[in-house]
Amino acid sequence: MSTAHPYLTGQHLEIQATVHQFAMQEVLPVANQLDAREQDIPDEFLCRLAELGYFGITIAEQYGEMATSEIQRTIICDQLLRVRP
Repeated sequence: MSTAHPYLTGQHLEIQATVHQFAMQEVLPVANQLDAREQDIPDEFLCRLAELGYFGITIAEQYGEMATSEIQRTIICDQLLRVRP
């Protein structure tokens, strides 16, 4: 996981740790089986992201999704993109 930066709050670090743990424990073990060309995200990953509260992070709060800042979305995407088999 990346090192802490002074502009990351406790909430940011918590999000980073939670998504990192999800990525390493649930995504990495099956990463080689995913079809990179089709770029399909398995339903079980989408369901788990929803359970964690990170599904639909780009949808505005007024439409029913959680309020996330740009840095929160960046942290979530960064941790998911770090998974390499």
